[in-house]
Amino acid sequence: TTVLSGADIYVDGERIGRAPIKSEPIKSGTYTLKIAKPLYKPFETKIEIKDGEVTRVEPTLVPNFATTTLTTSDGADIYIDGILKGTGSWTGPLEKGGYTVETRKEGHRSTSIIVHITTNEERTIQLPQPIPILSSVEITSMPSSVTVMLDGKEIGVTPLLLPNVLVGKHKVTFLKKNYQTLNEELDVKENETAKLHVEMSGECKLKVTTTPSEAGVSIDGNYIGTTPFEVDLFAGEHTFIVAKAKYKSIEE
Repeated sequence: TTVLSGADIYVDGERIGRAPIKSEPIKSGTYTLKIAKPLYKPFETKIEIKDGEVTRVEPTLVPNFATTTLTTSDGADIYIDGILKGTGSWTGPLEKGGYTVETRKEGHRSTSIIVHITTNEERTIQLPQPIPILSSVEITSMPSSVTVMLDGKEIGVTPLLLPNVLVGKHKVTFLKKNYQTLNEELDVKENETAKLHVEMSGECKLKVTTTPSEAGVSIDGNYIGTTPFEVDLFAGEHTFIVAKAKYKSIEE
């Protein structure tokens, strides 16, 4: 049968193969037949072998499991007796008995419960969610009143003191009109106030002239135009390349 297929077959304690199977010839006599398969109760009986006859055995194995669904918060991993089974939810067979079921999530404290399987009935179990580990963050900038994005979500303008931020690594983005956007990584640790200070480069207008004029100018690898011209640049270091036919190029 479908259930019997794949079961291990033992005769007088010696494994002879896996069902479905036809054994080699066995001497006449009485033997102990045992059939074992995961998730089913072992089957054991006495069989009599007779000369010149084929003894057929097709027992029904009794289920020893319950189809169980475990659910928890999105993104939390589910472990059964230390083995990862799924994320968010898991459905599968569990044999009768007790299991340690744990939920884990980065930046959270793990939680665990003991699950007892006592019947063959399907079960759905809501697991406790991992507990967030929170710490404080202080964010400042020069200039102030800079818009701050934490992991893609706007959280306010500097200066900021955030009391409940999940521990772990976070992406912080700083935005302000006429200033260069900055992206920083912030590592928040338990029982510590994580501090982040940035100084943003403002935009300024630069007038570019050359002698002779009408020289081509590239700034930071991007062609801008021919002199004279004005360009908006953020404060900081930039690389200029000036070129004109019949003249030696200049890089500064």
